[in-house]
Amino acid sequence: MKRSMFFMGILLLIVVLLGGVVGAAAPTRISVWGIFRPNETDMFGVWILEQIEAFEAANPGIRIDYNYTENEAYKTKLQVAMLGGAGPDILFNWGGETQAIYSREGMLYDLTKHIDKKYWGLSKGLFSTHTYQGKIYGIPFFPTVNSVWYNKEMFKKYGLNPPSTWSEFLDVCEKLKKQGIIPFSIGGKDAWTILHPFMYLAERSAGAKLYSDAKAGKVRFDHPDFVKAFSLLETLSKKGYLPPDVLNLTYGDATQLMIRDRAAMMSQGNWLFNVLTNESTSDFDKWDFFPFPVIKGGKGDPKAVLGCADGFSINASCKHPEAAVKFLKFLASRESLVSCYQKTNALIALADPYIDEKAQPQVKKVATLLSEATSLTQWWDQDLPAPMTQALLQGLQEILAGVRTPKQVATALEEAR
Repeated sequence: MKRSMFFMGILLLIVVLLGGVVGAAAPTRISVWGIFRPNETDMFGVWILEQIEAFEAANPGIRIDYNYTENEAYKTKLQVAMLGGAGPDILFNWGGETQAIYSREGMLYDLTKHIDKKYWGLSKGLFSTHTYQGKIYGIPFFPTVNSVWYNKEMFKKYGLNPPSTWSEFLDVCEKLKKQGIIPFSIGGKDAWTILHPFMYLAERSAGAKLYSDAKAGKVRFDHPDFVKAFSLLETLSKKGYLPPDVLNLTYGDATQLMIRDRAAMMSQGNWLFNVLTNESTSDFDKWDFFPFPVIKGGKGDPKAVLGCADGFSINASCKHPEAAVKFLKFLASRESLVSCYQKTNALIALADPYIDEKAQPQVKKVATLLSEATSLTQWWDQDLPAPMTQALLQGLQEILAGVRTPKQVATALEEAR
């Protein structure tokens, strides 16, 4: 009898335990795709894995499944998956056209109602590249901004001040040229290096809204304000302010002209500071930057910037959008993003910039520039459709080669739509 009761007790315990397992709610699973390698070779990958672990600990009912793919392969993989209805719940993208190809087709979840008046503590201007037809379809995390980097020692030697207007900029260029210095470095063989200063010429001449309207087909790209921007680029070439063999130089060649004190200025993203300082190990006081000069009569905003703000979006087909939003808000928290900065030294999208006390003054200035930006326009080669990008890059090279006029290049860009 005792043995029988013992076995009955064991059986009852097993039934209770099995019932508990069967009755337990399965965790909500959210799939995340990104380009951050989840190991020690990529500190962004280390950061995101740590944040996933912290989020799951604070939200035991939600599990995050992270999938890494190398940068270029990721673009193809994501597009195939999204168009085939098999995309992830949360997807990394660069904003601009890399997001718009999905938001235009209704493939992304509208985040507008989830964004409070303080934009989750992130810089409001950075949301512009993640917005489509007034609705927010992505959260900016990792910004990059274009500006004009210059040799401080050279400017001091020749009694020059950072210019704030285009006429002042041309005066600086002329004085440098007379000293045998290449005023403005571009590696035209890599056409995107021509695009960097041109985008600002277009922004300062035409303004961010006109560009947005032109991209949407409401205005033509051969509008006089855009033609003027192409003409200003042509001016730099005709006056001899660019390297004499500009179209035979790569991006690397152009940076070497700066490092070897043969050129004084270069329009690039904030990554150039790392290149010029040998990955932040030397010559900190030799380099600084200034915002791209304003153009008299131009329609641009002096605080508008060019760059990108990489971030994450939610798939419209996500079965648990509230959980996905919760995870993105967790990633966007000040604590999380400060942790990202401390691991990567990369700029973060906080409206109230966090910069380590040990950071160089130039890095602090870049962070302030981003936090105060009224808008951020995506790199055009990431923002425009591929045929237009190809026409634009080719046209910029043709202007420097002197084989096509600004009006012809502007028209070719429009016709590539």
